[in-house]
Amino acid sequence: MRTLSLRSHLILTLGLPLLIVSWVLAVYFSYTHYHLLENQLKERGLTLTRQMALHTAYLLSLQGNTSNINLRFLGERILDEEDVRSFSLYDNQKRHLLHTGPSMHAISGAQEGDLWPLHPKWLTTKESLRLRYPLFEHTLLSNPTYTPNAHHNRPILGWLEVELSITSAQLSQYQMLLFNVGLTLFIFVISCLLAWSLINKVITPLHHLIRILERIKNQEFNVRIADDVYPISEIRLLAQNMNQALDQLQGERENIRQDLDISHSDLNSTLEKMEIQNIELDLALKRAQEANRVKTEFLASMSHEIRTPLNAIIGFGRMLQRTRLDPNQGEYLNNITQASESLLLIINDILDLSRLEAGKVFLEELPINLRELVDDVLAMLAPDAQRKQLEMIVILYEDVPQEVIGDPARIRQILTNLVTNAVKFTAAGQIIIRITLEDTLEQEILLRISVSDTGKGLSQEQKSQLFQAFHQADISNAREYGGSGLGLAICKGLVEQMGGSIEVESELHKGSTFWFTVKVGLAPESNVLYDPNLQGVLALIEQNPMACHAWQHLAQGWGLGIQIYEDMQEVLEAAEDLALLDPPLLAVLISLSLEQAQTPQVHQELRQLVQNNLAVLVLVNSSDTLILNQLTHLGVAEVLSKPCSQRRLYTALAKLSGPPSLHQSPPIHHNKSLSHKQHISILAVDDNAHNLQLVSTLLRQLGVQVYEATHGREALQKVQQYHVDLVFMDVRMPGMDGIEATQRIRALGRRFRELPIVALTAHALAGERQKMLSAGMTDYLIKPISEAELLAVIRRWTGSELSFGDLTEPHRPASQSTAPILKPSEPNTLNLHTEEDSSSPVDIALGISLAAGKLDLAQDMLEALLASLPERWQTIQNAYLEQQKDALLDEVHKLHGVTRYCGVPDLGQVVEALETRLKAQTQPSVEDLMQQLEQEVQRLILWYQAHQPLSLASLLEHK
Repeated sequence: MRTLSLRSHLILTLGLPLLIVSWVLAVYFSYTHYHLLENQLKERGLTLTRQMALHTAYLLSLQGNTSNINLRFLGERILDEEDVRSFSLYDNQKRHLLHTGPSMHAISGAQEGDLWPLHPKWLTTKESLRLRYPLFEHTLLSNPTYTPNAHHNRPILGWLEVELSITSAQLSQYQMLLFNVGLTLFIFVISCLLAWSLINKVITPLHHLIRILERIKNQEFNVRIADDVYPISEIRLLAQNMNQALDQLQGERENIRQDLDISHSDLNSTLEKMEIQNIELDLALKRAQEANRVKTEFLASMSHEIRTPLNAIIGFGRMLQRTRLDPNQGEYLNNITQASESLLLIINDILDLSRLEAGKVFLEELPINLRELVDDVLAMLAPDAQRKQLEMIVILYEDVPQEVIGDPARIRQILTNLVTNAVKFTAAGQIIIRITLEDTLEQEILLRISVSDTGKGLSQEQKSQLFQAFHQADISNAREYGGSGLGLAICKGLVEQMGGSIEVESELHKGSTFWFTVKVGLAPESNVLYDPNLQGVLALIEQNPMACHAWQHLAQGWGLGIQIYEDMQEVLEAAEDLALLDPPLLAVLISLSLEQAQTPQVHQELRQLVQNNLAVLVLVNSSDTLILNQLTHLGVAEVLSKPCSQRRLYTALAKLSGPPSLHQSPPIHHNKSLSHKQHISILAVDDNAHNLQLVSTLLRQLGVQVYEATHGREALQKVQQYHVDLVFMDVRMPGMDGIEATQRIRALGRRFRELPIVALTAHALAGERQKMLSAGMTDYLIKPISEAELLAVIRRWTGSELSFGDLTEPHRPASQSTAPILKPSEPNTLNLHTEEDSSSPVDIALGISLAAGKLDLAQDMLEALLASLPERWQTIQNAYLEQQKDALLDEVHKLHGVTRYCGVPDLGQVVEALETRLKAQTQPSVEDLMQQLEQEVQRLILWYQAHQPLSLASLLEHK
């Protein structure tokens, strides 16, 4: 908004009122003067008309020629009077008798009253005034008592009308207006000049003060105001005060400048000290980072070094467990195996923590069946929970999708750690795993997974330090329960990397609830693994309310009606009613503790239920074969160990209702539930004869019918020629590779679209794994394949309860999704080297372990590798020099696949790194790796030449 200056304000304040008053006075005086002239004219005209009326009335009364002449003479004489314009005479009939002068002006507008009155009346026109005067009969003019009003009651003789011109009055009015305007303008100009002079006396000093202030604003504090030149005392006083303020301001500014100089000097000194400290801190930080890097590398290196002899110990332990041992030897061997497994878990935790600190943990995006993942974790931890008779309950809420996209290995690792802790620190009671939907995003969902126990609980102080590395809630826990204190720290790092958080809710002696959230993707299709329309009613006997709720929720999801009973006696009493149910009773599901399962009364009641033709399923919190067989001999339909997986319970119920009805499963959970079959057929496909021999040997040890194929085309023929239940497919093969073969098998028809095909590969990045699954493969395994992994995959995709007899394979941690690349162990370990130093490129113990404990197979595979190594190296070198990237990758992959089953950890490590770099297309690192590969090849060739003829048996005997 534009503001007015002080000058403008003063001009408006002084000049405008003066102008208005002047004009008002001029108009007022002009108007008053005009009305005064008009009144004077009317008075003079009325006087003249009265005199004329006396004479005219007298002459009209005489009548005659002389009278007419005299009347005309009077009419002409009156025109000589000032401002008289014309004269008219009318008789009593309003007829015109006489007129002298020009015609009268027309009357303007409507006139009030009678135009022919009995008393004098003024009529107005635009240019004149007309006075109409009545004439009455009267006495002679000499009659002194004559007055016109006195004769109103006498006969009227006529009317006399005189017109007076107002021109002279108007002229006088204009002259007066002009004079007033001139006088007003004169007074206004004089007033303005006086006001202007006063304004200048105020404005000019103010402008000067403004310029002084602008100079002060520009840091000219030495300027001063000459106050004696101002005529107005107030402005002079203002100037004096400004000078005093400038003096004070300049003094304070000088003080501030001095203080600033001192502060600047102090600040420079402080900055120099801080710069020195920052340099020292930066050096300390670099030293700390370097020390942390060295620590991480040391931990990773030592962990690899330690895992090498540990794998050998575990491998030889597995071989010994297959031999005949006395009880003491078996106990000692079990202790050795358990200690080795515990140490291996700690080492794996250290490796995971090192990867997290280095930011080298990469997440995969694979389909996950949440219920089966939880069931797998509980099945693994079931023995420890059963020893304490803990109830393990899973509640998966309805709004949670069955399948999501995420990293199953990492989620399994987190859940395993939390459930392990819950089992470890809970003496009695229950453990509840809940999976809920926390939030729904555009393409993702936020899952909340909680593990609640009834253990000892935690204090506030313990909770505050719980997720720190190498820390346990209670120091005594390390002695009583073992553990490294790394599990929760690793869980926290993994959860945060998956976009979630982990927390604990606990009160001392009241149990704990650990929960974490993770972001997972939505599966493109939500296929149902089991037919949700089982027919019938399920009678449930469950003492635990939470377990009862979980079983009820699961059964209703399968379309089963459910009736809950307190005990078996109540079911026996209602047996007749149960037989009449529509839909019919499918089974009686009975949950028993270990103590109840050994009670004679319970056995008797079970027999009675069977005798009443009721199908009975028993859930018992034990895996003891004697107890399970004892319950089976009572005639029950099936005995299942708790915690019972969804798959096993469904299979048992499906047997009672008819043949299992399995719908098309999700991409990585395709299962045909072949547990009812005694024999299954598996096709093994690999272009490497020794790798194929190893896989076939492991499969035949399980009693499986094995068919072999050496390339994709042969595999395509074999699946059509034989009825196979599962295919193990190598990925990279000459001609038709595993991915193309899988796609062609899927195109053969519906049966082949549902056939489980498991990829076998020595190396697979996260993107390659997703590519394999997208191409139609059901699952994948990373070479070398252990017996436990092979058995787990066969059970998962066929439902067959196969086993290796007395095999007790140590569980591979969830964090270890692939077999580690092993380095040569130290000479004082159990690894059997052919040289006394630790520089041997061959680890015989590792090779035997990778060959399923078969010495002859291990020697054949190692000798085949060593015999073909010069030719393989020459082919790789030629492809590298000719820059044939695809050929180079193929040859490196083949060599990598062979090293996976031979005890050559150094060569395997270099080949794996080279294949990774080639797939990532990072050329700067390939040259160094090629040099390292050449060195390792030369080491192995020299070793092979020094040990001709090769005999692992003789080397073992020598050691």
